[in-house]
Amino acid sequence: MGGMSGPFADKYIRYILGWLVLGIFGIYYFGQTSMWLGLTSFLGAFIVTFGFDIVFRQIVKRKARKIVKQKPEALVDVLRHGQEKKGYLIFTRDYVLFVPVFGKVKTVIELDQIVRRQFDRSMVEIIARFPNRYRVFSFTVLFKGKLKELIDEKMGKSQSYKYEET
Repeated sequence: MGGMSGPFADKYIRYILGWLVLGIFGIYYFGQTSMWLGLTSFLGAFIVTFGFDIVFRQIVKRKARKIVKQKPEALVDVLRHGQEKKGYLIFTRDYVLFVPVFGKVKTVIELDQIVRRQFDRSMVEIIARFPNRYRVFSFTVLFKGKLKELIDEKMGKSQSYKYEET
């Protein structure tokens, strides 16, 4: 039996350890001395798990809004291949952005430029047409179903494999 590995393992470990140490054991241990310490421990577990995620989402939404001047409509947890960076794939009215929590935004794609997308288990490839070439953007996704719905809604039909318009 192998250890817990994968692109999002750290998120799951943070959730499990946060609720085990601060949520369950903290309430039990600190609750014996003071009810306030027990409640503080529970609040700490909530902050370590959900609080960090909420703060990270607000940071990337603000970054996206600053760059494209449009309100983010949806965001999905992803890992960008090649750079091995974790971040969020953000959809606005006219753009798709990969926004890392810590770091600069370097991937901004207009929806009109996207010609093809391909889903393979938890991996998603988005192929975009630029003036001189085609570029492939590969991501590993935490929840493929949510992303597939968003992409189908925003981009319409995927073009043929040879990147030619039909």
